[in-house]
Amino acid sequence: MTTLCLVLVSQVHTAAAALALITLGNAFNSLPNVVYWTVVIDSVPAGRVGVMSGTMHFVASLSAVIAPTLTGYLSSAFGYSSIFLAAAAVTCVAMVAMLQVKPGLGLSAHE
Repeated sequence: MTTLCLVLVSQVHTAAAALALITLGNAFNSLPNVVYWTVVIDSVPAGRVGVMSGTMHFVASLSAVIAPTLTGYLSSAFGYSSIFLAAAAVTCVAMVAMLQVKPGLGLSAHE
């Protein structure tokens, strides 16, 4: 749903519609956040939970460093709507990646 909202932002022509779609997209994007931590706990050996949680947090923080520069470049080179299409592509890739994760399967292989 986040991906759909972000794609639609690039198609609307009023600030109110764009704001509503961005708000809705961010709300959908926040729904699975608590699950990420439980997936790590269920997927790695107990002794590696800290390392994997730190790695996950590092990657998430790295995106906050890269995004402003990338957003500025995309909007300058391809127009303002391109940033929402890029964000939609990232959320789509993230969703596909998360669908590949099978919580609980990693424990038996590492214990």
